[in-house]
Amino acid sequence: MGQVMIGLILHFAVIVYTEAPAGMTMGQALKYGVPVLVLFGFVASRVVDRKLADGAGVQPNLLEKLAHFRRRKIVGWAIQEGSNLAAVVLAVVFQYQFFMLCFALGVMAFIWTRPSLEAFTEEYRLTPAERQIVENEAFSFLK
Repeated sequence: MGQVMIGLILHFAVIVYTEAPAGMTMGQALKYGVPVLVLFGFVASRVVDRKLADGAGVQPNLLEKLAHFRRRKIVGWAIQEGSNLAAVVLAVVFQYQFFMLCFALGVMAFIWTRPSLEAFTEEYRLTPAERQIVENEAFSFLK
């Protein structure tokens, strides 16, 4: 999905729309589009994550719970990462530093949504024995 998004952005930004409206650079013409894109990526990733979370906790064992959790996070993060990557590409293409600020905010949002052991335990209704296994080093991505 991110590859398609970047391909479309580069196609339209570089090939189709090489000229900005009169009196503006292309970066200035896109100054509202990039923040909206980054915000949309964050909101869409949260919506998808919440939608996929509906199936949390119904898996019969810990391995299936972990697999579901990973799939859920990967899908949500892919959307968010695509919009962040688009901001970087547009910043480089148009040499407009404001887009790098949008990227930085997107990265902060990305970090804010990182997984936590507490959220995983609650959402997936882990038993004390399952939580003990997850606290092992093998699952350190949740710490």
